[in-house]
Amino acid sequence: MKVAFDYFLICLVGLVAGAWLTIGFGPTKPTVETSFADIQESKVEEGAARRKVFNERQTTKTHKWLFQSPEFVEELDYLEETNCSDHAMRLYAQLIDTVDTSGFDPETGRPFLSEGKVMTRMQFAVLFKGMIPLRPLAYMKDELVPQNFKHVMKAIPRKRNWKTCQFDLSPLQRMMRVAPPSLSQL
Repeated sequence: MKVAFDYFLICLVGLVAGAWLTIGFGPTKPTVETSFADIQESKVEEGAARRKVFNERQTTKTHKWLFQSPEFVEELDYLEETNCSDHAMRLYAQLIDTVDTSGFDPETGRPFLSEGKVMTRMQFAVLFKGMIPLRPLAYMKDELVPQNFKHVMKAIPRKRNWKTCQFDLSPLQRMMRVAPPSLSQL
């Protein structure tokens, strides 16, 4: 009988405590008085600030380079033939040494989207397959990476098997002459 009474008492105390926590400890007053117009205005200001940062970085140069895949197909074929040898990777590093990488976030290494937002990991993982010029970076040793690509390497999925250098370009990517839509249109 004592066990049943203790169980009933525990349930009752739990129910009262739960209701008290759910309803609240008492009447509360809002501490900040903001209107919908104020919130909307702050969102507009944040958007304008992001667009300003995006425009200052001139990321369109970076985006155009990323989707010039036909120009890089021959380079990737050469890298596959040499199995991403150090010499071939040095040549590739010299090729991309002058590329504008201001369209990549310095902290994450992922590209900026429209309005200055940084691409999420999932978006980058999906889009990385279409970014032919970035694929060799997965095989590049740290000492061969050009200075302008040091921050980009934070987002590049590195290969664990260095014995085979393959880029798996589809026939469509090899023949493609028109660039896919830019990142700002995604």
